[in-house]
Amino acid sequence: VSNAHRLRRKLAWIARRAFSMLRGRLSLTPADVVIQIDDVEGMEKYSEQEKADRCKLASFYRLVGLWGWDQLVYNHITLRLTEDSRSYLINPLGLTFSEITASSLVKVNIDGDIIDPGSTSLGINFTGYCLHSAIHSARDDVRCVAHVHTPPGAGVSCMKSGFMMISQEAMTVGDVAYHDYMGLITTDEEKEILQRDVGSTTNLLVLRNHGLVTMADTIEECFRILYDAVRACEIQI
Repeated sequence: VSNAHRLRRKLAWIARRAFSMLRGRLSLTPADVVIQIDDVEGMEKYSEQEKADRCKLASFYRLVGLWGWDQLVYNHITLRLTEDSRSYLINPLGLTFSEITASSLVKVNIDGDIIDPGSTSLGINFTGYCLHSAIHSARDDVRCVAHVHTPPGAGVSCMKSGFMMISQEAMTVGDVAYHDYMGLITTDEEKEILQRDVGSTTNLLVLRNHGLVTMADTIEECFRILYDAVRACEIQI
């Protein structure tokens, strides 16, 4: 069964479940809603530090899903591993953010080649990863990159005024930069343009007519910037 077929089945299941919930036909229990995040205990192939990295990143995914900032199985949060700066963690293509666990995260190199598929065989969204790899390769100080398409964030990205410093939340995100929408990053030229727009100090990158990208040296700070950026966009809208 191809990954595309698995994805179609997954999306169909999500749609059926959502409609059932809306019509009151599904009685949810805590076991239905919450999937254990820390499922790497006892896995000897991962160091204690990598286990911690995986648990933190999986928790980031869960928080984004909890706040409703995810978009089905798309969008990504990546992390440069603490002990191996040449390896990165990313979500497998086919799981919703509420299903991400520490073991399901996929380990890749900067080119997107899979080093460890994690606990699934789903692979990754390579074209989506290209945005993250471009930032990681240009910014050694950045360990975590998050990309979302929240409606307020996408709305602000479409405004001529851009991200306005009109709220406390907006003032706390740090340096803001802009990148004109060029579609998927598929060429070295497009990658170089993105890297030039990101610069050396950007914390929030507004992708014109697209969405938001936050970046930081820790998972915690990347989430904090994302939280404030999303709230600032909601206030602005």
